[in-house]
Amino acid sequence: EGRILAVCDEAAAESILAAWRRRPEGAGACRIGTVTADAGRVILNTRTGGRRLVDQPRGELLPRIC
Repeated sequence: EGRILAVCDEAAAESILAAWRRRPEGAGACRIGTVTADAGRVILNTRTGGRRLVDQPRGELLPRIC
């Protein structure tokens, strides 16, 4: 609940994060990834230093309704 994911130009990322961090709701805002030329693949960097390919969702995709 209460989360946002924004995809933006890399050159604007730090200024956008700084603006979010100035708000009480955005105190913990951080960059969680980058978009690369590796089209069609999402690679997760784990907390332990590993990397793994993230599977595409299966089944019918429905938005979360609260």
